Amino acid sequence: MDNVDSYILHADLDAFYASVEQILNPALKHKPILVGGRPESRGVVATASYEARAFGIRSAMPMRRAVQLCPHAIIVPPNFAQYKAFSARVMAILKEYSEVLENVSLDEAYIDISNNVKIPSDALNIGLEIKNQVKLETGLIISIGISSNKTTSKIASDLNKPDGLVFIPLGQELKLTSHLNVNKIPGIGPKSTQKLNQLGINTIGQLCAQPTDFFTRIFGSQGNKIQWKSSGNYKERLQTVRNPKAISTETTFREDIIDKRSITEELHQLTSKLANNAIDKSIKGKTIRIKVRFEDFTTHTSQTTLVSPTNELEILREASLYLLDRILVQPRPIRLLGISLSNFDNEPSIQLTLL
Repeated sequence: MDNVDSYILHADLDAFYASVEQILNPALKHKPILVGGRPESRGVVATASYEARAFGIRSAMPMRRAVQLCPHAIIVPPNFAQYKAFSARVMAILKEYSEVLENVSLDEAYIDISNNVKIPSDALNIGLEIKNQVKLETGLIISIGISSNKTTSKIASDLNKPDGLVFIPLGQELKLTSHLNVNKIPGIGPKSTQKLNQLGINTIGQLCAQPTDFFTRIFGSQGNKIQWKSSGNYKERLQTVRNPKAISTETTFREDIIDKRSITEELHQLTSKLANNAIDKSIKGKTIRIKVRFEDFTTHTSQTTLVSPTNELEILREASLYLLDRILVQPRPIRLLGISLSNFDNEPSIQLTLL
């Protein structure tokens, strides 16, 4: 990921397990919830709601100690089937914004939104849209950090929890993180933090100012990586591969559009981009799908499958207009428009018309 204009978004669901329990059981809302094992069986806290965290309770704390800190806390046993279901819904929302997604855990992921960012404010708008859509479709609260790389995006997502949204502009990574404690850097644990503090190095800025041999001496083979992370310029690739089952492109409008002619023109541009992408990759697909997100964040999709695979622009345009008419039964303001091609078949075939 060497592109200096890359935009990486880190999404982190706030108090995930506890939040799911409060959604499933509204009677638990605004109450101190501890998800984990029983104190009498030496259980630990898997997640604490923010109401419980106000008493000093943290994840991985022995449940016996947590109950001492907050005697009226409500202990709820983990329900991983539900957590996985909620997580899948959130990850599906993230995938609508980018094909490049690194799923770190049930409640955490990175996505590369570079292709959807034309000006820096687009990145912030995408973050806001994701937050609103996750809240609307699942009820969950998510914190988001956006920057040029994974390290500073993860740091950013943690700054204003819960329900945070922090965007670090390109070139401002170190300026906006230099005052933070060194333990904010992913990969610097408690022992390394203690060692650095003993050497008088407490902040990221102080760490970044050290010479290269210092990092090698303190962190060994990881020294170079930690040095780059401290500078805010560590361009680490997302641990994922592009979905080989589909290619897609989409655009989020700065202002909602409702005029049918304007919508059609935008769809034509997206279809041209999709066709060129398919031709460049030497692939042809049978299934065309379009996605429309309206001003209230509701998302509608429609797809059709051709008799024969294609990457021909006119056929894709014919199909996309047909699908658009299926969705736009009546005029409504649109905030996002997308199109994808899937069901690939690279065998030689004859092009056929849509219907």
